[in-house]
Amino acid sequence: MVTKSPSSVANDADITAEKGSTVKKRSMRVPTKEHKAKREKMKRSHMNELFLELGHAIEPSQQNNGKACILNTTTRLLRDLTVQLEALKKENAVLLAESRYVTVETDELRDENSVLEAEIERLQDELREKTHSSDSDQPTSRSTQMQDQPIGPLYVIPIQQEPHPFTDAENTSAPPNPPSIVSRPHPRYPSPSDSWPLELLSKHQTAAHEGSNPSKP
Repeated sequence: MVTKSPSSVANDADITAEKGSTVKKRSMRVPTKEHKAKREKMKRSHMNELFLELGHAIEPSQQNNGKACILNTTTRLLRDLTVQLEALKKENAVLLAESRYVTVETDELRDENSVLEAEIERLQDELREKTHSSDSDQPTSRSTQMQDQPIGPLYVIPIQQEPHPFTDAENTSAPPNPPSIVSRPHPRYPSPSDSWPLELLSKHQTAAHEGSNPSKP
């Protein structure tokens, strides 16, 4: 029986160990490749399902089996949606500006309303004070008017008593007549010139009498 040296035994152990490690590596590599292929297959199937759902969502009436057609339609729709989104953003900005303007206007109107209410209250207070003062001054003004009215002169009319005949006439004597200042008229005799109006008057009367009583033929 041949005995092996310890060095040969160690070499044999190393060889067997290397063989075992290579077998383990080969056995580990096979399942990892299988798992990767399965994952790729599942991923593709999932992508196909997503493409089908996207195609039905975009154009349910048309069945598009081509992925390129689905992608083109999707990009077109996305562009349209982005344009609409920008337009909506602009409209939103305009509406926000208008809402701010409206809020400012409402605040100004509220301030003006408060100022007008204060002015109305002040005028009402002044009117109440004036009416109260006029009501309080009215009786005093009436009393002063009654006091200020001038009292007219009082006339005392004596009652005429009936004269007693024969008593007053006897007691009282007639006053003497005052001297006359009127001068007596002097007599005036007619002159020849005074006879002209009389002649004219007599002629006028005869002419009128003849006109009223014409002579018959």
